[in-house]
Amino acid sequence: MGMLRSGSVNPLIMGATLGASTTFFFSLKYGKKGWSLLDKFCLFGAGVGLLLLFKSPLIAIWVGCIVTFIGSVPILQHSWWLPEEEDKLSWSIFATSCFMTLAGLTRWEFRDLAQPVTFVTIQSAILLLIFWPRKRLSSIT
Repeated sequence: MGMLRSGSVNPLIMGATLGASTTFFFSLKYGKKGWSLLDKFCLFGAGVGLLLLFKSPLIAIWVGCIVTFIGSVPILQHSWWLPEEEDKLSWSIFATSCFMTLAGLTRWEFRDLAQPVTFVTIQSAILLLIFWPRKRLSSIT
């Protein structure tokens, strides 16, 4: 909303919104049932953030980035504990689109950089978690 009001919308945010919405609706039917405490906390944080979206475009961009980080916590947790369940090709394609969006920016202002930098940061963490080989905690003990 803030990017729209400040005249700084890019295709990445539109594609990410469509992708996240599609994933959300499929998760209702095919996902793990129930809500963890972490899920509830992230949903609450996102809800509080949504209430602040209409104050000003700059605040909305800040809040949108914070809400995006909060909303990524469950997938980061899942990628940490069960990286084999994540689709490496899909995450790689999405991460590539984030990096390409960042590289294609023509204005280096906060309103243009905030969302792509947020996405690049999150996608980099997800890629690191799903591609980085590590020993499982259960195999150590």
